[in-house]
Amino acid sequence: MRFKAVVFDLDGVLKDSQLDYRRMGEAIRGLLREAGVELKGFDGLKIWEMLNLAHHRYIEQGGGEADWRRLMKRIDEALSQIEVEALPRVKMNPEAPEVLETLRARGLKIGVATRSCRLYAERSLKRVGLRRYVDALLARDDVPHPKPDPGHLLAVIELLKVDPSEALYIGDTTTDLETARRAGVPFLGFLTQTEWSRRLLEEDCQVIENLGELLNYLEGCR
Repeated sequence: MRFKAVVFDLDGVLKDSQLDYRRMGEAIRGLLREAGVELKGFDGLKIWEMLNLAHHRYIEQGGGEADWRRLMKRIDEALSQIEVEALPRVKMNPEAPEVLETLRARGLKIGVATRSCRLYAERSLKRVGLRRYVDALLARDDVPHPKPDPGHLLAVIELLKVDPSEALYIGDTTTDLETARRAGVPFLGFLTQTEWSRRLLEEDCQVIENLGELLNYLEGCR
């Protein structure tokens, strides 16, 4: 198989954001508690899992979809503020420039699908000098339903004008793996030291531990 495009998750793959996920979780819980949502069973959930469960409970408790959308807007604003405040701490994956430069030289298109907000994604990529390599970028506020909804990844691939089977998606969590599987897109795991990333070792997927290995992987797919 010869790929024509590579789509990357952003945080944990192309860069290390130092995002305060604990603070994000606390902000979400505070707004949900204020809205009267029962928080039992939220411990250990990823942010998107937390929000899916909260939505279900909110509607079960008699809340309306319009009110839920207003609540989600407040949650999104809180998360975006935390993300933007993390910009000074963003660090580039040191292998990223050479890898992206090589991909471009080989004629591959480059995309990014991230659950971060657009403002943070754009500014962080520019801050570490990687934005110029990216042909298509979609953040959570660019799509109706972000990852793990497959539409998020497929929308990036559509912008790259390649078939889903011709794109390789690289991510560092099981959320990324689920996204790729639901979209029918080939996946390559990128291992980091986080608990969420190490869970990829329990899944039936190929993984790499440094970004430079991607180039060898692609050579083997020709």
